Amino acid sequence: MQTSLLLIGFMGAGKSTIGKLLAQQLKTDHFDLDQLIVDNIAMDIASYFEKYGEEAFRQVETKILQKTSQLSGIISTGGGIVSKAENRQFLKEQQNVVYLKTNFTELKRRIYQDKTTIRPLAQEKNTEELARLYFSRSGFYQECASITIDTTNKTAEVIITEIMQKMEEIL
Repeated sequence: MQTSLLLIGFMGAGKSTIGKLLAQQLKTDHFDLDQLIVDNIAMDIASYFEKYGEEAFRQVETKILQKTSQLSGIISTGGGIVSKAENRQFLKEQQNVVYLKTNFTELKRRIYQDKTTIRPLAQEKNTEELARLYFSRSGFYQECASITIDTTNKTAEVIITEIMQKMEEIL
């Protein structure tokens, strides 16, 4: 794989899961933006959020996102990557940005059932606030994507097959 493929979407859309599996299938590297950030800040994201706030986190996220242009492989971004105009502009300039689109009901179920991933923004919001956040970002994901894949009620295998088919169409 010569270039990178970036996965975007709301928290719980499956970016990390699909990213790992897709990288295995394509025999390329997988980079999780959240993990790259953790490596950079030397603490977990929830602690960083608590200590420095969301704006400081978003600044680090932007810096690390821009460094991904030097990487080759599958890159899973965080759900809030589209919050900053600077990030949206960066994503629009990339060739292969895949929006993993999932309906809110499914996302809500995934987010609240996931006991392993700590999502600071989900922890501090009730369902109504989470829905507002989801709908406020939806258009941004669409705007930044070169490919949109609806992941609602689909297995990882089906999603990966759809991504590969779409990639073949545009290459």
